[in-house]
Amino acid sequence: MAVWYRRAGMRLLCRAMTMALSGVFATACGGDSRSSSTTTTRPPETTTTSSSTTTTTTGRAGALGQTVPLRVGESLSIPSAGLSLTFTEVVADSRCPAGAQCITAGEASIRVAIVREGMSPANLTIGVPGSARYGRYTVAVVGLGRGASPIAQVKVS
Repeated sequence: MAVWYRRAGMRLLCRAMTMALSGVFATACGGDSRSSSTTTTRPPETTTTSSSTTTTTTGRAGALGQTVPLRVGESLSIPSAGLSLTFTEVVADSRCPAGAQCITAGEASIRVAIVREGMSPANLTIGVPGSARYGRYTVAVVGLGRGASPIAQVKVS
């Protein structure tokens, strides 16, 4: 009889520990509905959805060899070359935060959609700083700002 009480007690103790640890892990991983947070943003005027990112699409004109600042969703048209380029998203950004001391500087990359009359459209992932080819054109990312709406410095040549 004493063995049964010990086994039953151990089972109850194991269940209690499992339930307690489940709650701790759920809270740490964001699974506890009582500890959720909500972020409210104002919707942009014109939106396009790419994967999980909603972006504002606006256009500006530029020239070959000119460095142009673009936010996510902004487009660059180069009429002389018949090119249109859109900064679609920041793919990765593991750079050291401003004002912090880090062992490594980190890396960042962005994705741009590009199309030229008579050519197939392409999505290019470009490191910062870095470049990629599209036909006879080179798309270079000279810099990328930080924050919620980073600005990429893009140059097409």
